[in-house]
Formats: sequence, C-alpha cells, structure tokens
Amino acid sequence: MDSPRHGNLTGNPRKVKDTAVELYTVSTLWKNHRDEGIELIRQITELKLQWLEEKVKRQELENQMQLLCDKLETTYYKLEKLVQKLDILTSHMEGMAKLEEYQEKNKIGRFANIDESDTSHMFLTWPTRRFYLFGLKNKH
Repeated sequence: MDSPRHGNLTGNPRKVKDTAVELYTVSTLWKNHRDEGIELIRQITELKLQWLEEKVKRQELENQMQLLCDKLETTYYKLEKLVQKLDILTSHMEGMAKLEEYQEKNKIGRFANIDESDTSHMFLTWPTRRFYLFGLKNKH
C-alpha cells in the first residue's frame, strides 16, 4: 500500500498524513501556550517583587494577581486539552501502525509471488509505526 505518485491520498495514507498534520498543529499550539504560561508566571513574579519592594499597594496586588492567576488557569486548561488531543492522536497512529503491520504480514502469506523482503509501507519516508512512536515520544 504505497503512497500514490499522483493525485490525492486516500484511505490509511490519508489518515496518517492528516494525523501527522494534527500532531504538528498540537505541538505548535503547545509551544505557544507554554510560552504564554511562562510569561504569565514572569508577570506574577514581577508583581510580587514590586509589592515586596512596596511599589504596589496590597489592593492593587490582589486585583492584578487575581487577573494573572485567572489567565494562567485558562492557559493550563488549554494545555490540558492539548494533552488529551495528543493522547487521541497517538492512539490513532498506534492503530494505523498495527493495521499496517497486520496487512504487511498477511500480504506475504497470501501472495506467493511477493518477495518476503518487501517492506513497502503506506509512505516512502517513515513507516506508520514511526509516526506513532513520534507522537508517543512527544506526549511525554
């Protein structure tokens, strides 16, 4: 089941491609939200230092701190959703990798004229299992 040389991908190759694109999107969003969280933590630290140096009054500290903490909590929930999405995508890749391995194993058994050294995959670059392992590695 090689990648078609012309036209659009269909079936499992299309699913793997789409999932790989989603993995890239999730990792990009993760980086952006992580950076937001780091900036919010920096702002919280700066605000606390200003209060300790008596540059900010207690009421102003409480108001601004609540606002920053609310934003940080929202960022946390965005990251949590991305982890859940990554779990789903990794599970999809695992299933497609197992399907490809099963199809390859049965292909050799069914057709006598197929060379047992044939290692064709859905893609000419990475086998599906490698996409799955990439997703699993980036999950942790």
